[in-house]
This record gives sequence, structure tokens and C-alpha cells, in this order.
Amino acid sequence: MVYRLPTNHSLVPSPVDQSQVLLSPPVTPWRGSLIVSGTRPSDRAGSQDVRVAALEIDGDSRVRDWPPQFFARVLHEKRVLHEVITHIDQHHPPMCTFVADRHIRDSRLNSANEIMFRNLSRVLYENETVVIVPWGTPALRGAGMIIYPAQNSSSLLVGALFFDRPFPAFLGSSSPLIPFGLAIPAAPPMHPQPHYAQGMVPASSYDAHGQSVSPRRSHPDSPAEAILSHGGPRQDQYQHYMMTYGQGNADSSPASVSSVHWTSEMNFTGGNGSSTQPNLGQYS
Repeated sequence: MVYRLPTNHSLVPSPVDQSQVLLSPPVTPWRGSLIVSGTRPSDRAGSQDVRVAALEIDGDSRVRDWPPQFFARVLHEKRVLHEVITHIDQHHPPMCTFVADRHIRDSRLNSANEIMFRNLSRVLYENETVVIVPWGTPALRGAGMIIYPAQNSSSLLVGALFFDRPFPAFLGSSSPLIPFGLAIPAAPPMHPQPHYAQGMVPASSYDAHGQSVSPRRSHPDSPAEAILSHGGPRQDQYQHYMMTYGQGNADSSPASVSSVHWTSEMNFTGGNGSSTQPNLGQYS
């Protein structure tokens, strides 16, 4: 029997295959702001600007049409987490995984953003509820997104994408508390704003639920899948904490908008007592 060794020509894809590769640009992760109202039950009209990135997109996400920011609302009045998961398992909408954006240049602002992201995940998990996110752009039709917490980690949120279809009827009214297009300062703010305080919901020990809330067809080698597939209690590195932002020495002139300084205090309460750490952040 004679075996033919492959030649260099047989290893090179045909011109047709090469053209198909060139015509299929890679899908880059979406990064933007998730402006969420209702993270605190005592102040449901208040909002937080959480910088996030969408990864592990499963299905037709139309991510190129997503706006740079979404306005969202926590459904405190409804404990619908398990109903949402059941609906997703039955109807199989496109899915994605959200993580805190790690591309914030200032490390301390990056840490503050991570805390806000984990706090949102904690609020949803403890209250067994979800976040509803209208698309807010004429480029996308349908109700929007439903974002809910991952079972095994507070560092991940899962999004179900509703294109050309409404939200499930059991969610009730889906209009956000914040109208689309309203300018809301980020937290930490990028422009001078009056002093304000934001309280974070204390953490508690988590018991794992029996049903997974991870995306259905995540790649087995992805970092997100490694976290989601980890068994046992929900992972969370933060305990009780309170964050307070205060205005530092900032020049309010237009020329100084690109370089605004902010001071903040991060008060941590754990098993070893309380500690207060000063924090100076800068956007440039």
C-alpha cells in the first residue's frame, strides 16, 4: 500500500476559503456602561454606572448595534429569578456573559467598579430577582435584555437577549425608571458633581441552588466556563462594606474635564473589625 505525503499546496486553503475568512471579521467584545437603578431598596430612584464587558456571546447577539450605554432597572418587587431561568431553558434566546470591565486605567477606579459589579450580582442573587434592560436604540427591535446572577460566582452576570419578541408576561411592566438618553454621572463620576454617598448591601453566606444559571453552550476552555462550572457555594471575595465618594480638587473649566481628581473612602468591615482606606482616582 502506498501513502501520499501532503504537499505544501494541499495545506494552503483554496482562494474561496480564504475569501470567506476575510469576509468574516471577528466579533470584538462589547464594552460599555450599565446604568442601573434600584440597586438599593431604600433608594430605588438612585442609579450606579457600572462598566461592563459582554463575553461568551451565544447566538445572534447583534452586538455591533448595541449602544455604548444601557439603562437598566432592578425588579425589586418581583422574585422571578427561577421563572426567568425556566423560561430561558424552554425558549433558548441568544445569551451572553457579562463581567466587570478590566480596561479602566486607574487601578483604584477599576477596583471600585469591580465592587459595584459584585454588589449588583449580590443584590440580584439575594433577592432572587433580575435586571431588565431595554435596547434603547432604534437599531434593535424587541424588548431588550434580562440580566441575572450566575450561580457560582458574583464576578459574572448572565444576559438573555430578546430580539423581535417581548419580555415574558410574568415580568409585568418592563419600562425603565430612567428614560433613555438622560445623562447620569458615572460612579465614580467623570465630571465634577456634589458629594454623595453610596451604601453597599452587606454580603452574606450563599447556599448553592440546584439549578445552574450559566449560559447553555459556553466554550469549555473559556475562563467564564471554568468559574461557572465550579461546584459548591457561590464565590465572593467581598464582605460588608460601604463606599463614599467625595469631590476633590477639581477645576470645573472645560479644559480640565479630561483630568478630574476625586477622593473616596472605602470602609471595609470584616471579621477583623473595620478599616478605612483613602482613595484618590483620576480620569485622564
